[in-house]
Amino acid sequence: MERYIYVGTYTQDILFGTGEVLHGKGEGIYRLRQDVATGLMSPDTVWRGIENPSFLTLNPKRDRLYAVNELKSYNGAFGGSVSAFAICGDRLQPLGRLATGGADPCHVALRKDGRTLYVANFMSGSVAAFGLDENGAMAERLQVIQHEGHSVDAQRQHGPHAHCVVLRGEYAFVPDLGLDRVLCYGVEKDGMLTARPDRDYSARPGSGPRQLAFSKDGKNAFVMNELDSTVTMVRWSGRGAPSGMACLSTLPPGGSQMPTSGACIRLNEAGTYLYASNRGHNSIAVFQVGDGSFKQVGCYDCCGAIPRDFTITPDDRFLICANQTSDALTVFALDERTGSLRLVQTYPLPTPVCVVAE
Repeated sequence: MERYIYVGTYTQDILFGTGEVLHGKGEGIYRLRQDVATGLMSPDTVWRGIENPSFLTLNPKRDRLYAVNELKSYNGAFGGSVSAFAICGDRLQPLGRLATGGADPCHVALRKDGRTLYVANFMSGSVAAFGLDENGAMAERLQVIQHEGHSVDAQRQHGPHAHCVVLRGEYAFVPDLGLDRVLCYGVEKDGMLTARPDRDYSARPGSGPRQLAFSKDGKNAFVMNELDSTVTMVRWSGRGAPSGMACLSTLPPGGSQMPTSGACIRLNEAGTYLYASNRGHNSIAVFQVGDGSFKQVGCYDCCGAIPRDFTITPDDRFLICANQTSDALTVFALDERTGSLRLVQTYPLPTPVCVVAE
């Protein structure tokens, strides 16, 4: 038995907020096959001609695929774009592409009803909402909300940098690295976003919130802080303002002697283990999650360089890591009792950025 794995890549050179230029070597969106018993992956198809499809999401039926095009200009105008596709066997049928109203869109999220899509524009620091038609095609851009302000790091936080959109119930949460805040928005029936500053979370100055993952009961969120390589547990239950409960390093005891930054954070399906990747240190930290608490129980070599993103398969058996700089995916078997990682396979693939498992 097999499942599909989708991988977004950089197909063009891109200038990051750090000042680094990455040479994109990908050819588009890759679809791989994974044996559900062994975890081993094999080639399936490559959908070419898609510009910098750096982050992907699937609809629940797995027949629609959405990808941001991480660009600073599109059709001669400022900002990137977002694309919709129908998956038709081995073909990818375009279902429209719209400008995101901001530069370097880096994350896309789909509302459960399949009628609204949300994008975080990293470089310009904004969040955009898009209406989809009954076929899942791009219909219109509904709104662009521009974040304002800055924080304490003169290089990385000179302005807003929205990094992702996490939908939870009636809310959308947007970590902004440049503001040291997780902004909260109410999601209206028509998909429009309404600011809820009373439910914003203010992070420690200079920490740089990047991503977040909610606990199974929805009472707590685990916020990955890029700039200081930490995870903060935040209580968002009830209707009051959120509060930070605990903050732990994603590095092993003794830290790191090299520059490092936090990247991806994921909770397993069972809600018992939390995983966080460290770029530079090139590792994946493992945290055991309890009732209102968490603790680090391990930190494992990702067996590649710059673990930008990873996914955990729905059966909680495998973790697949996108090693952006070493041009490879690494597949790990997960121990359901201890949360530990065991390398299963290294699969060559150029400049992988995002991994999605069916």
